Amino acid sequence: MTQWIKEAIWEQLKDIEFELLDISYPESRENLSHSRDVPISPERYQVRWHYSRDFLQKILPHYAFKGVDAFYDILKIYEKPFLFHYITNNFIETIKNLQLDPTTICIATPEMRGVPIAAAVAEALQVPLVIIRKPGKIPGRVIHAEYANAYAKEMIEISDSSDVKGKNVILMDDGLASGGTAVACCDLIQQLGGNVAQILAMIHHTYTEKSADLAPYSIETLFDFASEPPVVENDNMISFPIYKTRNTNAFFNPPSTQSSRQIPIAYQAQGKFNYM
Repeated sequence: MTQWIKEAIWEQLKDIEFELLDISYPESRENLSHSRDVPISPERYQVRWHYSRDFLQKILPHYAFKGVDAFYDILKIYEKPFLFHYITNNFIETIKNLQLDPTTICIATPEMRGVPIAAAVAEALQVPLVIIRKPGKIPGRVIHAEYANAYAKEMIEISDSSDVKGKNVILMDDGLASGGTAVACCDLIQQLGGNVAQILAMIHHTYTEKSADLAPYSIETLFDFASEPPVVENDNMISFPIYKTRNTNAFFNPPSTQSSRQIPIAYQAQGKFNYM
């Protein structure tokens, strides 16, 4: 049982950073009980949590590609619902904190690794999504921009009928390395009369020198990728997701074998939760 608890909980929590928001004590809840026979629980802690900035680099597979020794398979993020949910919620919260007029917000993203997360955020906020594409994939008239990213020289295009004029555009992508892609996207948006209100990226590639053209923009990222993959003591540390569940029986009855790691965790994988 002790080993199972260690694998199910503590191994999962060690990469999570907590911030204490509030503590409530039994006296403050005494009047909420309608029966003297119901015990009053001890102090409760309201906690905000987030994954450490090196967490993602620890769990994603990588390989040599395009002259880069450690090219990470970012699409694996979308195979982990708890992680997809965590990133989506963080981006939504950041956009809400900008306090923009909702009717003026538009999400834009270059294809293709950032498209799923951008689509999820746009749907949640019920705002338009504009996808900036590689050459030859958009019907009708387009405008294009050439740029150099961390890997090569590229070109991207946007439809000249994209509804970004007068909009506060949130540019979203999977990662930010040199910033060449982001700068080119911002240029296309501005050519169509849009205002780039925020740049959001899941990953900040800290080892790459950034373009000076990024200076005018507000940028937020969630995770850092260093030039060398971090050493991970246990490669299977995140082989099970954090499930959203109220099935306490599944939580308190450990699996028959310790090798089974598909274990539901009895708390919600969201930005806040109450620890009792």
